Amino acid sequence: MADALAAVRTLLTGRPRLALVTSLHRADAPADQIEMLAVSRDAAWRIATPLIGFDIMPNGTGDAVAALFSAHWLTSGDVADALSKAASSIYAVLETTQAMGERELQLVAAQERLIAPPRRFIAERL
Repeated sequence: MADALAAVRTLLTGRPRLALVTSLHRADAPADQIEMLAVSRDAAWRIATPLIGFDIMPNGTGDAVAALFSAHWLTSGDVADALSKAASSIYAVLETTQAMGERELQLVAAQERLIAPPRRFIAERL
């Protein structure tokens, strides 16, 4: 985690105020989970969700997370809340995508779950 945080913070030396890391796999974390980080110059938050197994990971997941996170962060100004909502929503979309056996993110099929995810993941401050 220390290496990941140090790497992300190198991005924050210029103008960016915040960086988002998606699909973080660490050797010292459980193999059946995937993590995301939101890192500012003075704080960091982590969230972990179960890893949903795909033969080929759907394209656009990172873009969808970035859009969800940005919308929630701009609305609330709360990094932890934005990370929690984005992770919960994308997890619901990925569950739907896997259940349908599809390769493309099933945003329309999962639209209700995207808005009101059945499972809520909570970000923790590091």
